[in-house]
Amino acid sequence: MKTNELTGHALNWAVAQAEGDKVYRPRLGRPEDWDKEAYLADGSDDRWVVRVENPKVAHYVDWTYNPSGSWWQGGVIVEREVPMLMRTNGGDWIAQGSYDFVNDTEAKRYYGKTLLEAAMRCYVASKLGDEVEIPKELTQGENK
Repeated sequence: MKTNELTGHALNWAVAQAEGDKVYRPRLGRPEDWDKEAYLADGSDDRWVVRVENPKVAHYVDWTYNPSGSWWQGGVIVEREVPMLMRTNGGDWIAQGSYDFVNDTEAKRYYGKTLLEAAMRCYVASKLGDEVEIPKELTQGENK
């Protein structure tokens, strides 16, 4: 899938790959007669999580992984990896990587509806390239 088209879960999954993190879907126990639509209404089970070591309690904690929508997770990547951000006249955002001095080429621009979306697309492209192989479950209607 083209990096400039990644959104939602697929984009967050690609960021995790670029960061070297393993993300997975949690498996929660449910009764057999559970109402899936009501349960998923708040999006609580429609997520990817990353396992993080918590040294204070000597075990791992699962965090919902959403760097394209959470400044808490995406902001540190923006600060560390994305040198240029700007807003278009239409209100969208552009993220641009660094000028490539070795090959004497302009850095590509990546667009997004939000600053974090544009920045995460730029970051993924810088680490994984302009096309990323995304798991099928993320490209079949689940890419929100």
